[in-house]
Amino acid sequence: VISFGFHNLIPSLGNYLKRNAQALRWAIILGSSIPFFVYWIWEFILLGMIPVQGETGFLAVRELGLMPAQILKQVVASPYVSHAI
Repeated sequence: VISFGFHNLIPSLGNYLKRNAQALRWAIILGSSIPFFVYWIWEFILLGMIPVQGETGFLAVRELGLMPAQILKQVVASPYVSHAI
């Protein structure tokens, strides 16, 4: 819940929802579930694009001590990817 950055809004949500514990619970669950699933899909797609073995695979990058963003830059063939990451 905290990792998606809205934990500082809980006191305001409590006031807005008139201290209704069940409504606040649902707001927290839905408010953190939606970004989590979008993030999970994003990770699934990105990690699915990068091979495990091979010249630009996770294993080769780990042995060379490079950053994972380097592989993604090579797979996508865009210099802007590593800057965005």
